Amino acid sequence: MKKAGIFHSDDAKRTLRVIFLALVDLVVIQFSAFMALLARFDFSYTQLYESMFLVALLRYAPWFTVLTVLIFIPFKLYSSLWEFASVDELLHILLAAMAVAVLQFAAIVLNLVDLPLSFPILNAMFLAVLTVLFRFSYRMARSIARRRSRRGVQARTMLIGAALRDDGSSRFAKGNRWGL
Repeated sequence: MKKAGIFHSDDAKRTLRVIFLALVDLVVIQFSAFMALLARFDFSYTQLYESMFLVALLRYAPWFTVLTVLIFIPFKLYSSLWEFASVDELLHILLAAMAVAVLQFAAIVLNLVDLPLSFPILNAMFLAVLTVLFRFSYRMARSIARRRSRRGVQARTMLIGAALRDDGSSRFAKGNRWGL
């Protein structure tokens, strides 16, 4: 029996999943940009802080975030919802990360942002890896939850006349040869 209510229809569940994935993407986008700059400075926060690139990143972070989410949409990162995560989804993530890198590189070359030239490449790498990690872990968590919910529902089998014949079929149905 299906549950009634606003959050139990298929459309509402799909909308909640899209919102959840978008929120995770916002965190991934910000973290990957920070990690790209940190990697550029050999993971030395003091060197990063002294370079003033962190201030530039914070200034442009909202624009990069909106740009990245808008790029993720045509690459279908919010439409498949990871029911069956596969090589196609992996390819979509890699292409989206490359598209983000191309646009960021263009912004840097045109002097629209003050970030190092290595930033788009490093950001694309971190963005792709973290997005794949979270999307596939989301798929794995849903799969585990689905298995757990199915565990309580077991098919029952009735063998009629098996005990009278005593040919071992009733013991076989119980799962072991001793009938336990």
